[in-house]
Amino acid sequence: MARMIQTTTTISFSVVMKSVNILKKGLQKLCDQTHDRKVKLEAELKANWPISEVDKEWLDHTRNLVAEEWVVEKLDKALNGGKRGTRKVHKK
Repeated sequence: MARMIQTTTTISFSVVMKSVNILKKGLQKLCDQTHDRKVKLEAELKANWPISEVDKEWLDHTRNLVAEEWVVEKLDKALNGGKRGTRKVHKK
């Protein structure tokens, strides 16, 4: 009878936490880089000015970071046992 060998990889909590912090910083950087364009386009829409299809696509998909924010928030909460609140990274 063949014996099965199971290997387990252990990753330290600090390595995982550092990884989540890198994700948070990256998401914040992405939000910062897109903030001005987003504000401009939203102001144009609010003023009932037309925006291009490319800009609409950008707002709806490329700039829509809800899924990314959700993942980072869930990871952060899981690592902190749900005890510490998280903040939205892109609010200015």
